[in-house]
Amino acid sequence: MNVLPEMEGCSNAMASRPLTERLGAIDGVMVKTFKKWTDQRGYFIEQLKRGDLDDQGRAFMPDHPFAQMSRSLAYARAAIRPS
Repeated sequence: MNVLPEMEGCSNAMASRPLTERLGAIDGVMVKTFKKWTDQRGYFIEQLKRGDLDDQGRAFMPDHPFAQMSRSLAYARAAIRPS
């Protein structure tokens, strides 16, 4: 597989530093801790909605007409819930 010189340089630079020094924030990457509501019926996660902020307080897509993205799971029988 051909690797671009830029990628090889980046990879070599990373390999020369210990893992503990490489962990941390990545420029341009935003992190949001999800809110999860759970009960005996299942759960609901609010993944992203208009006006949300990341964990650093920066707005996600401030000028985009995005409403909301969610995830949910409903158990078939509340008594037979996976552990």
